Formats: sequence, structure tokens, C-alpha cells
Amino acid sequence: MGNLLFDLNNMQLDRSGDGFKNYFAFAYQYNHGDFSWFTGMQYPYGDLLSYADGQPALLILFKFLKSIGINISGNELFVIQSLPILGLFIAAIFLHKIMQKLNQPLFWTIATIIACLALSPQLFRFNSHFGLAYAFCFPSILFLCLKNNYKEISNVLFVPITAFTILFYGFLHPYHLLICSIFLIGLFGVNILYKRFDWQYLLAGIIPVALFLIINGQLDPYLDRTINPWGAWHYKTEIADLLPFHGWFKNIFGGIIPLRNDYFEGYVYLGILTFIFPIIFLAKWTERLPTFTRNKKLDKYVLTALLMLLFSMGIHMLLTNKQINEWIPTLKQFRALGRFSWPFYYVMFIALSIYIKDAIAGIKSLKIKQGLLAMVIIFWSADFYTYSKFFNKNIEIYKYQNELYQNKRILNAIQKSKIDLDKFQAVLPLPVPTEGAEKFSPQDNWFVKIEVMPFAFQTGMSMIGGYMSRMSQSRILKQYQFSCSEYIKREAIADLKSEKDFLVVVHKADTLDFADIIAKSYPIAETKENMIYGLTLKAISENKTIAKPDTIKEPIYYNDYLEDNSEGLFGKGTLNINKPTLICEIKTDSLAGQKLGFSMWYRIDVDKSNAPLFSIKTYDKENKETSAIDYNDKDMKRMEVIGKWVQLKMRHDIPSNANTIRWSVKAEHLSLDHALITVPQDTFYRTLENGYGMSNHYIGKYN
Repeated sequence: MGNLLFDLNNMQLDRSGDGFKNYFAFAYQYNHGDFSWFTGMQYPYGDLLSYADGQPALLILFKFLKSIGINISGNELFVIQSLPILGLFIAAIFLHKIMQKLNQPLFWTIATIIACLALSPQLFRFNSHFGLAYAFCFPSILFLCLKNNYKEISNVLFVPITAFTILFYGFLHPYHLLICSIFLIGLFGVNILYKRFDWQYLLAGIIPVALFLIINGQLDPYLDRTINPWGAWHYKTEIADLLPFHGWFKNIFGGIIPLRNDYFEGYVYLGILTFIFPIIFLAKWTERLPTFTRNKKLDKYVLTALLMLLFSMGIHMLLTNKQINEWIPTLKQFRALGRFSWPFYYVMFIALSIYIKDAIAGIKSLKIKQGLLAMVIIFWSADFYTYSKFFNKNIEIYKYQNELYQNKRILNAIQKSKIDLDKFQAVLPLPVPTEGAEKFSPQDNWFVKIEVMPFAFQTGMSMIGGYMSRMSQSRILKQYQFSCSEYIKREAIADLKSEKDFLVVVHKADTLDFADIIAKSYPIAETKENMIYGLTLKAISENKTIAKPDTIKEPIYYNDYLEDNSEGLFGKGTLNINKPTLICEIKTDSLAGQKLGFSMWYRIDVDKSNAPLFSIKTYDKENKETSAIDYNDKDMKRMEVIGKWVQLKMRHDIPSNANTIRWSVKAEHLSLDHALITVPQDTFYRTLENGYGMSNHYIGKYN
């Protein structure tokens, strides 16, 4: 990191991703919030600080220090970024104690600890998930297990000390809690295989999880967070993650073995020992190293670590056909399975280091011993050099000035306009960000985010929408309605406790997309990238109604699925799918060469549905594909939302040589309604139930 180590309060290591959001959540809460409820985003509702990665355990500590006169205001970035670095030294202390327990010489202990931490997969969390970067969490639990194993701490003391330590880690980041708890439960299971009922590991693993769920259950009023977030089968450890994506190995074998090109969530490379140990094992098996005796004290921990590796690879989901997520719903929230390989990394790095040292000790020649040990250290150093190069390159890409304090573009622009900030109740970014809602992630704008978040921190004003938080589904959909068309009722208005105006921030390139909202607003100021408007509560509350046109044309295709008796959107029919499904196939006839409008409404269910992927393909008379487009919510800059129904809308040019159009969708457990294809200049209308009508691709109250 070089000079950055001495500039951690002026240079943030992540400009706009998880790291920036983590910094914002902690800093905003420290200056404007309380201990647990985060109000910086998702106005008017807010969110639990744990879900915003605000490190509540850390916040409570610094809030207490603030109450006794030790104030870190202005230095929040330094605290957030330096504590994981300090955590490396704490991790080194625990690893040193572990090696001492296993009777390792000081020289080899120091070499092993430096290499272990230098190649740790948690290093790449330093500029993203600061709460996940604390490398001491698991080693401290492993140390407590060894102390208990050596009878240096009784079972009666081990359980509460370990359980409450893990619980504390859970309020730094919940993954620490489950990683440590599952390791302890796995250790209990391994001991059962050895015919030992070590109940203390089971209790120490279960108690913190239970307490965490109880505490969160008491603090969290939201019952509709996404239960099955996307990615559980994507962010897992793969075989490639056991090998380096950098350095000498990739240079030699990169063209032979499929290797990754960058750090991945499940990365768990153990260094040169990965390749040396099989050779040592083979030599022992063939009795070429007769004096090598394996350190059996490590056996149970190694077996548990291997179980953790299998868990991080998703073996529990594979063996149960994913049903284990239904039996233990909490597991669904921890989609990044690759992180569960971290115990494997620390246990196996120590174990392999000891195995190698013991094997080399069996060699009679001192020069050969020293040469082999030197070779291991040289390869460790080479791996660290190339690993750190990737790490530093990553930092160089994302580092930037301290945005919360130095980016005052919106604040300065408003102050120049002489507008009183007390006039506004919240910031409305357009598009409304929903990143982290999992099943609903339309496009937001980076330039809006990078200015709105600092402004919210500087003023204490909250913003509508959220970045990277496992949100309440109903509440984020209500927030998104602020950016919908004028036909959509803004349900969140009923939950407002203020009648003040909203401050609207929209990127200049997006002003045409939100022209209807801007037309209701009054101009205030602008920055280089964004326009700033004021919007009265009365103006944002106004809605248009659907009027039945004098001339109605039949659409190219429309289906409200009335033959299905399930509950639809203002009707009694839906298309329920659980596999790739053809929506329709139509002949183009006179449609070739035209731009057609496609729209479909789909329902977001907390516990089942996932975001659909739509496909529009055209074919010529010989059935050869002439055009293709895939799209989902991430391709949409603006969407319609009614209740828990959202609309995907797309225009597509039909090639002049097209003969057939095939419109299909791929999703699981999804309900769809109102499939519509029109020629833009035609007028389509349908009367729906409950006083609603559908005109072209809009649904609203009809008059």
C-alpha cells in the first residue's frame, strides 16, 4: 500500500462500491444516528445497521468513547481503514500462540505467520468489506479451541467466552459469526467420529447464532427481506480457487490448467505447500522419509477444515438438492459460500507448515534441510510479491479522495443558489437506487451516487433508495415508486412524517428519461454532472389517470392469462413458470423493419421468485436467427411498480428480413401477467379490475 498507509484519512480505498458504502454507513451513523437503526438511506423507513454493513459493535464502542469526550469526527475514514490493518497484528498474535501450542520453533513460527497473513484471502477485503477484513476473528476461535483441547480452559468457561466472542464478531459482520459457529459445530461432529461427545463445541457454536437471531429479531421490524438472494451457487469456492491466479504457477501452467484471472470470493490458495505436501506424503507412503511422524494433534482440526472447504463448495446444497436451505432458512442469507473456506485456509496453512517442517526434520543432511526450508520461504515470498501486486493494482483502480468530506459539489451548488436546506425532507436520486434488493435491481447512476452520499453525510439528510443492503422488499418497492410514471401512486407518501419538499438529483444525461418529474420540479442548481431540483410534496403526489381513447387498435400480442385462476395484477390470471418458457411466437408479416414495444409485469415474492431474464429473437424464412436481445431489470433505467408487481419494458428493432419473432423468459417460481407487444404509434386499451385500466404499456386508475 506504500504511502497510502500514512494517508488513510484522506484517501479512501474504494470509491463507489461496498467499501464506500461501509464507510458511509459507519460515518453517517456515528454523526447523525443512534446505535442500531440506520436512517442515512431508504427514506422514510431506514434499515437495521447490520444490514447496511455499519459494524454496529464498532459503532457502539466509538459512540461510548464519544460520550466521554473522545471524538473521532473527521477521522472516521482513518478508523474504518486502519482497524483491519491493526487486525493483522492481532491475528499474528493468535497465530503465534497457536504455533506455540503446537510446539513449533520460533523461526519457523514467524516465517509461517508472515506467509499466512501475506497470502490471506481476507486481504482483498481491505478495500471493500471492511467488516470482513478482520483477519483475527477465526484464529482467535481456533486458539480458544486449542486451549480447551489442552485443558487450559474448562468447558464451563469455554462455552460463554467463545460464544460471546463470536456474537461480538457477528456485530462486526454476520459472516464472522456463521463461519466460526459452523466450524465449531463441524468440530463437534468430527469428535463424534472419534467417539468423543465434546458438547462444549456444539453449544459454543449454536448459542451465538441463536442470540444473534433473537437480538436481530427484536431490533428488526421488517419481515419481508429477501429470503433466497441470488448467488448461493455462484459465489462458492471452486477447484480453481485452490490455485493461484497470479505468479509463477500461472505463468507456467496457465495455458494448460484453467485458472482464474483475478481474485474470487472463494479464493483459498495455500501457497507452495499446496504442491509440496503431496510429494512429502508420497515420500512417507513409500517409506523414503521413515522418521516423519505426522502431528496427530491437528487431525480433528484438519478434518473440520476440509468439511468447511466442502461447505464453501456447496456440498450441503448438492447432497440435499438445496433443501437444506429450506430446513435452515438462515443459511439462505449467507449466499457468499466462498467465505466459509477461510477456516480451511488458516487451519491448513498451519497444518501444512508443521507437516513440512516435521518431514524436513527427518532428513539427516543439515544443508539439505536448510535448503528446503529456504526454498519454501523463497516461494512464499514470490507468491506474496505477485499477490500484493494484484492487490495494489486493485487499490490503484478504486482509491480516491475522502469523498464524504471533500466532495461538496452538491452542497456548494445549493449554497450558491441561496436555497435553505431546511426546506427539504430528503434527497431523491433519479433513478432511485435499489442495489441490494436482490430481486429488483434496475440501473442507477454512478455520478448521482458519488455526489448524493457525501451530501447526505454532510447535511444529515436521508436519501430515498439504498446501495448494497438486504432490504425490505415492500419498502424498497415503495421507494422506487417515486421514480415511476405519473400513473403510479407513490405509496410511501402515506408513511411520510413531513410535508417538506424533496431535493431531486438527476444526471444530465438522464433528464429526458425523467422529463415528467422534472416538469413538476423547480430548478435549484447544477454540478458538472448532475442537475438539482426541488419537488414539492403536492407535485410528487399528483397522479394521471388512464383515459379510454376514442380509437383503439388491437395489439400485435396481448395475454392476461385469464385461463389461469391464480391472482394476477388487477385480474384473475397469471403465467406461472419454473423453467425457460416461450411467451409467444408470431409471424412478422408487415412488422419487419419496425421498432416494437414489449412489456411484461412480474411479481416479486420474498421467498421464491427470482429476477427473470427475457429474450427476443427473430428468424428469417429459413429459420436462421437474424437478431437477438436478452434483457432483465438491470438493463432498465426506469420501471413501473404497483404493489409487488414490476414491469419490464423494451423496444426492439425488427430486422427487415425477419419472418418470425420468438419472445421467451427464463426464471424460477415466477408469476407473470399482461404480456404485451405493440407498434408504438398504435393505441391499445383494456379495462382491468378495481378501477384500473391499461393504455398501451401503462397501468393506472381510469376515469
